[in-house]
Amino acid sequence: MRRSLRSRARRARALARRCRGRPLRSSPSRAAANHGGAYNRVAPLGRETMSDLRTACVLATGGDTQPAWAPDKLLLDHGVQQRTELPLWRTHAGVWRIESTRAQAAGLLCRSPAETARDTWT
Repeated sequence: MRRSLRSRARRARALARRCRGRPLRSSPSRAAANHGGAYNRVAPLGRETMSDLRTACVLATGGDTQPAWAPDKLLLDHGVQQRTELPLWRTHAGVWRIESTRAQAAGLLCRSPAETARDTWT
C-alpha cells in the first residue's frame, strides 16, 4: 500500500487496471478476539470498489493523480506481473469471490480504503 501511495503522490498519471467497478475484497481488517479457526479476512462483497481505493490513495497523499486505465490483455501482453508490479491486480475471477460470511459473523471489522490510505500515508 505504501508503494502505491508514493506513486500517486508524485505522478500526474498512474497506470491502473481497467476495473473501476470491480469489488475490493482485500481490505485490511482485524478479527474478533477469542475466535479460533481460519477466516477469510476480506471486506463484504460490494462494500467498496477498486476505484474507491484509488480515490482514497490520491486524497490521502494530497495529489491529483489521474488513472491511465489499461485492460488486462494489454498488461499481460507486456509482461506486467500480477500483484507485485501492479498492486491488487489479479485476473483469476475466484480471487474476487472469496466468501467472508463466517469471519463477519465472528466480528470481523474492516477498515475503509480512506482510513487505511490515510493511516498508511501519515
